[in-house]
Amino acid sequence: MAMQITFALSREDFSAFSKIACRKLSKADPIAISMDLFAWGAIGAALQLSINTYRKYPQLSGNLQTIAIIGGISILLLIAGRRYKQHIQRNIVLSPAGQFLAQKSVVLDPDRLLVSGPDYETSYRWAAFLQLEEDSKNMYLFLDNAQAIILPKAVLPSPESVSQITSWFLENKKSGV
Repeated sequence: MAMQITFALSREDFSAFSKIACRKLSKADPIAISMDLFAWGAIGAALQLSINTYRKYPQLSGNLQTIAIIGGISILLLIAGRRYKQHIQRNIVLSPAGQFLAQKSVVLDPDRLLVSGPDYETSYRWAAFLQLEEDSKNMYLFLDNAQAIILPKAVLPSPESVSQITSWFLENKKSGV
């Protein structure tokens, strides 16, 4: 009844996991989303005010054009800076010599999940997992909001393995084990 899989995760797997974890965190903190919405709303209001001022005082068009150019460049730099920070963060967090990208083996059975790599072995009872999420390529067994065991669907023994893993997760959550 146990299944064993061996795999190495990729940078793409890390990116997919980061998106899911960030989505979970943004759901948990609506203030952060509200702040972004208010900031973009303020930018929109400033743009509308500039357009109204331009229409009312066409003689200020040179100054307004300069303000619009500076504002546009600032917005582009904010967006580009955010993307660049994400890129740098991935490179810092995801060490080539670290365990995330290393070859690992996972044994799953109705009682537990055993993860082993070149330098470690860790066992989790199913009750340790708080949530199970999936995307088209992976299953994510969350230990908390930002840490998960990632199982690539492509290396599972059969298509039914996804439903078996889900069943083990749900059975142990219901029983409180």
